[in-house]
Amino acid sequence: MSSSTETHQRTPEDTVLATNHDADSPNTRVVVIAIDQSNYSHFAFDWAVKNFLGKESDLVVLINVRPTPMIPGPYAIGSNYIGFNEIVMSLDDQQRQESHNLLQEFVSKLKAEKP
Repeated sequence: MSSSTETHQRTPEDTVLATNHDADSPNTRVVVIAIDQSNYSHFAFDWAVKNFLGKESDLVVLINVRPTPMIPGPYAIGSNYIGFNEIVMSLDDQQRQESHNLLQEFVSKLKAEKP
């Protein structure tokens, strides 16, 4: 039995880069904050910004992990179904856009709190 490992190539549109960071200022820490749409995530982010992050010296990296699209395989829909790949690609694109919107929302909050 063979196993296949699918790897996802990261593309430039998978990365949202927004920074107020001056290249000449020294970083003392890199702080990674995982975010999602939950209220818990918003609370943890707000707490970290107010109580944990240094105003000048911390480089903040925000990450959001997108879920894998979960839809039934073509065998569950019927063998005559054409367009299965298009549905998977459409769901992936939708989740990518939602992830980017979420990251942009938190970047805006971070810029407002950390000059």
